[in-house]
Amino acid sequence: MIAPRLLRTRVARRILALFLLCAMLPVASFAVVGYSVVAKRLEKDAREQLRQGSKTAGMMLFARLGMLSSQLAALNGTRHAGDSSAVFGNVFLERGDGEVTVIQGRPIPVPMLTPRQRAQLRRGAPVLLTASHSGAATLVLVVESQDSNGSATRLWGTAPAEVLLGTGEGQSPALLGTDLCVLDSEGRLVTCPSGEAASATRAMDLNLGQPPGWQRGDSLFLMGRWSLFLGNGFSSPSWTVALSMPSDAIYAPLSAFRRASLLAVALAGLLVFLLSHAQLRRQMTPLAELESGVRRISGGDFSIPVVIGSHDEFEMLANSFNGMAGDLQARMGELHAFSEGAMLALARTIDANSPWTAGHSERVTSGALEIGRRLALDAESLDQLRRGGLLHDIGKIAVPAAILDKPGPLTEAERSVIQSHPTVGAEIILPIAAFGDIIPLIRYHHELLDGSGYPEGLSGEAIPELVRILTVADIFDALTSDRPYRRGFTPQKALTMLRDGAGRRFDARAVEGLAAALAEGWFAVVVERRPIPPRADSILLEMAS
Repeated sequence: MIAPRLLRTRVARRILALFLLCAMLPVASFAVVGYSVVAKRLEKDAREQLRQGSKTAGMMLFARLGMLSSQLAALNGTRHAGDSSAVFGNVFLERGDGEVTVIQGRPIPVPMLTPRQRAQLRRGAPVLLTASHSGAATLVLVVESQDSNGSATRLWGTAPAEVLLGTGEGQSPALLGTDLCVLDSEGRLVTCPSGEAASATRAMDLNLGQPPGWQRGDSLFLMGRWSLFLGNGFSSPSWTVALSMPSDAIYAPLSAFRRASLLAVALAGLLVFLLSHAQLRRQMTPLAELESGVRRISGGDFSIPVVIGSHDEFEMLANSFNGMAGDLQARMGELHAFSEGAMLALARTIDANSPWTAGHSERVTSGALEIGRRLALDAESLDQLRRGGLLHDIGKIAVPAAILDKPGPLTEAERSVIQSHPTVGAEIILPIAAFGDIIPLIRYHHELLDGSGYPEGLSGEAIPELVRILTVADIFDALTSDRPYRRGFTPQKALTMLRDGAGRRFDARAVEGLAAALAEGWFAVVVERRPIPPRADSILLEMAS
């Protein structure tokens, strides 16, 4: 078998599929075309056989009708049917004066004969009629002779249609394994073994060539037909004789061909698979190693080089790949350092807009990360918190320092300017695709659970979890920091204020995560790094944005 490692390579799967397709397509096409040709030939031969069988059956029926008419003529002048009682149900003699003598059974209403049929009788030939009594087809034969007085007498005999399909030797007109249906000129059913075959026979148009067949359940029957001419012998319109054969019997010889074809296709597929297996192991394993190396690098793992010892172009490619990976690792490190430095510099530039907010973004980021770790966030979410925390106040670039450092209450216009900084910050970051995932942290970090926040007044679960964590860290730093209008609260006081609003304004889990961080001494480190702001002229005991 091909190694699982090789099977995981998309290129190997495609090449293997291509090998199998190129090898199997001609074999499978030959098998399909051969099967189709043989099937069509079998069907054509079967239809011809059915047509010839219908003709044979018709001639046998014609002979059987002649035998019946001879048996009827032999009864002329007798008073009983004798051995014909098993054939004819009713036999009676009609004389010219209208007198009727019953020989067997009972007389039936005498049908009106056409001038042609009367002329046929005068020539000494029989006439055949069909009638339907109680839903069953009945044959009516009539022959004419002269009595001792020279008067014309007609001998009538009726027989069920089944007598045409006797079981004795030479009596069955149907071919083995077929169904025979016979219809008279008016579409009346003379004999037929099934209703489906009868319906199909009635639906045949004698001017349309070969009829297709008929369905019985899931089985398809092919049909052949022949027109039995009765005009000269019996002065009767032609009958339609149809033979049906199940298609399963026709296509039975294809079973061996189908088994041989499937075996040939399977052997060819196995041979191609084994040969392609050896070649793919030799040629594609190096590509699988390169693919694995690419996946490691895409995941940020540059520690494992690609090792290929094939001593060919693949080994040269692996060496070049390893060199490229080393250069890429160095560039990624430089880029990461630059990115981190750029964000930190940008955060400090934002905070430097006012001496009262110096270090605010870094402290908020530190607090948000401490909360996130205690809430068991994954590495990706923590990275979003870190980047979002550093840049959450970037919109304050658009806020004049006079408003930021104002020691007294803000006017409505000034408050409107302050409350626009989340929206402005999101618009600043929007063109940077790499920071698209932190835009909600920038735009919504002043939203509160009860909907009293800004800029959009979101509430409850509409506020993303990371935003709720960042909000708690942001408000905690604002409460514990000195501002122009008040001195900072103690960490315990700030925590108490946050707990008072937990579940109502602030995320309760985030508040408890902050409490856990404080209990473990996190804030002591933050205080050591906090810069000393200028003294405020007045202290206002209100929380501002």
